[in-house]
Amino acid sequence: MELSWEILYGVATVLLAAAIAWGVLKSKKRSQRMRNLSENATHEMYKHPKEYKAHEREAFEQEAEHLKDEEDRKST
Repeated sequence: MELSWEILYGVATVLLAAAIAWGVLKSKKRSQRMRNLSENATHEMYKHPKEYKAHEREAFEQEAEHLKDEEDRKST
């Protein structure tokens, strides 16, 4: 039995739909506080690229981890 190329279109469509669904769900899970934190870190990095030091980035990352831990505790 010969598999035709049209089967690949169906498989690719399913994989693409699954990837899009995963991305949407992951985006919906982010809280507004996490979005704001990410936005603020990005603004700081672009406003002052030379002054944006590693410790500032680490502080934003630690705050993000703390927020994620809080959200995980609330969801369980």
